[in-house]
Amino acid sequence: LMNPCEDDNIVGLSIIGGEPLHPKNIEGTTKIAKEFKEKYHNKNLWIWTGYNYEDLEHEEILNYVDVIVDGRFQADKKNPRLNWKGSENQRVIDVPKTLQQKKIVFYTNTQDEWNELRVKTLSSFDFLDILWYNISTFHREKCKFNNLKH
Repeated sequence: LMNPCEDDNIVGLSIIGGEPLHPKNIEGTTKIAKEFKEKYHNKNLWIWTGYNYEDLEHEEILNYVDVIVDGRFQADKKNPRLNWKGSENQRVIDVPKTLQQKKIVFYTNTQDEWNELRVKTLSSFDFLDILWYNISTFHREKCKFNNLKH
């Protein structure tokens, strides 16, 4: 799982899809996040979750996350002009600043970082996505995190 991250073109890791912070998944997700940040401390880690930050604020995983996009997607609040989120109710949170200041601090960036982070080609990509849709098959065969629950 971590070998592609050695490429200098990869600026971070994105954990998305399904629900990576569900109680049955959070232990495995935390292991991945911890390993990634220990090995690549200068690369960023983003997580998208349907949970609210306040429900996660005591979880170990937050020690390894740079940005968390929290809240369930709500179709009636969908807005394609939003950066990094799909609906108005979701928040893009700068986790290190939030932990430091002990209050929610929203992630801001004056540059169009999204273009820098998205996958450009199959052979040269900027961001590695872990998709949780087929967690049992994907992780056992590809990532060798056999103890993940689903």
